[in-house]
Amino acid sequence: MKATITLLTCFVLIQSCTKEVPTEAEVVSSKLTDVVASQHVSRVICFEGTANFDNTTIIGNVGDNFTFDKQFVTVSGKAWNLHYLRRYEVRTVNNLNYLGLFF
Repeated sequence: MKATITLLTCFVLIQSCTKEVPTEAEVVSSKLTDVVASQHVSRVICFEGTANFDNTTIIGNVGDNFTFDKQFVTVSGKAWNLHYLRRYEVRTVNNLNYLGLFF
């Protein structure tokens, strides 16, 4: 009985010491956070399908409320899973740096 408890205790300790490996989407989120800081991005816009900067009109404060959290980016209240991100682009429009995320 004592051996079983010792073995169980060792197992629990080993499991609690293992470090979680970040998912690919979490790594992308971290990289994009660095891009936002280094490129002085003030807004984020998410594009779907064939939409892009060239065929989209940017009106008002679009994309000024964004956060990165683990594998998600939330822009103006809508969450996007970065696992599905195809590419990103930083572009200056009207003297503001935008991060375009293409899903």
